[in-house]
Amino acid sequence: MGYVDASGQPVAGAPIINGVTGAAVPALAIVVNDGGAFFNGSGTTDNGKISGNSLKAQVFILIHELAHANSVPKFASDANSLAAGAANNQMIEDHCSKALKWLDKNK
Repeated sequence: MGYVDASGQPVAGAPIINGVTGAAVPALAIVVNDGGAFFNGSGTTDNGKISGNSLKAQVFILIHELAHANSVPKFASDANSLAAGAANNQMIEDHCSKALKWLDKNK
């Protein structure tokens, strides 16, 4: 499942909505808000390497959250760890570099 944490970042996992842990959201939903890098051009993702509000940022964020939702091996919980988030982002770069480079060429 996906949800947006208190800082406005999209995350996957058991949601807390209006203070209720495990609040009902559709299975495999990833919810993003307009304050994060998915829709906001002033934000960045992938350790600051991808400008927000770009197709590349949106694809990167979805890959990241789908990895959490599907419990990809070695993809760590990064809700409270910038280091784990950076390692997860590096894993995406390592495994999805061709697709990400394609997005640069085909804007």
